[in-house]
Amino acid sequence: MNMSFEETISGYNVPAKRSKADAWNMLEARIPDEKAGVKRSVISLNWFIGFASAAAVVFAILYLGMFRTGKYSPEISSGIASVETVNMPDGSNVQLNYNSNIKYHVNKFSGERNVILNGDALFDVEKGGKFLVNFDGGTVSVKGTKFYVSAYSPEMLQVDCTEGLVEVNLDETEYQLQKNQGIKFYNGKVTGPYYISENEVNDRLNGIFYWKVISLPELTDLIGYRFGYDIQLDNTLQARNFSGKLELNNIDDGLMIISVAMDFNYSVNEDKKLIQINAN
Repeated sequence: MNMSFEETISGYNVPAKRSKADAWNMLEARIPDEKAGVKRSVISLNWFIGFASAAAVVFAILYLGMFRTGKYSPEISSGIASVETVNMPDGSNVQLNYNSNIKYHVNKFSGERNVILNGDALFDVEKGGKFLVNFDGGTVSVKGTKFYVSAYSPEMLQVDCTEGLVEVNLDETEYQLQKNQGIKFYNGKVTGPYYISENEVNDRLNGIFYWKVISLPELTDLIGYRFGYDIQLDNTLQARNFSGKLELNNIDDGLMIISVAMDFNYSVNEDKKLIQINAN
């Protein structure tokens, strides 16, 4: 016997009937609210921007705070009449000549090495990031090479390259030195590039210096800086020059040799740390 649809379901219990209005409200509630979706998208975008900004701030703090603090090592000094060897964390080696000091900083993030020098030093630099030697009156920039810097005073500067290539800034002027080339600046005058041998440069650490020609004022200034004395030089001696080899491990021996060679007399005041040089 065939039954109609109404007859088939007539025996079942069904939930309470809803009005059309109720059913429509339920259906409407299940349809996503486009405005709410837009709002949630804006919130998500703002959250992402905020997160990215916070991450950038954290990175900047880490980069600037941890890696670029510019915090240098304690100052390392050679003292008078002594040579001090400094082994930097990057493997570079610095030998401080008499009465010299440095401090250094190695950037762990970029690998850049920075040294502040006062005095004389021989550098043997490991290859890597930029290596900067800063001193009063100039800078030297390399990546891995050997060179010597004399920088006791901004008025008396010298850089000698014994390996590779170095970029030098003296008195706001740029120079490039290749192996066996040197340049110096004294009282406003630049000399060089000139030829210099590696043996001559290395001998300075043993207190032995060679000059084709050096003025007496420059030579006596070097002696004063090297041993910690002020120099008073007679004006009549300003134009005299010295040539040859000179051992400067002892101030008395050095002064005695050049006084005989250049015909002058001198006196040393230990209390004032003053050397007076006068013509005979």
